[in-house]
Amino acid sequence: MRVGVCELMQERHPDTFSKVVDENPKWFFEADAQYRRQIGRTGIYVPSGGDRSHIKKVCVDMLARFGYSEKYLSIEDRRP
Repeated sequence: MRVGVCELMQERHPDTFSKVVDENPKWFFEADAQYRRQIGRTGIYVPSGGDRSHIKKVCVDMLARFGYSEKYLSIEDRRP
């Protein structure tokens, strides 16, 4: 989910996205982190996995940085 939000924001707001990365480094990992996924072809990585409530909070906070409210985030729990 975090990667999807990042990719969408990077695609829609590339200039602002770079600023958000610089201002919020704890949301992102460097390329050598163990569990990560790359955002598009940016060379910027985000953690993959983790606590669901933390992931949701980061996504909501990130959307707010781009001027979107929480209502733009739809979460569906899928069980195997």
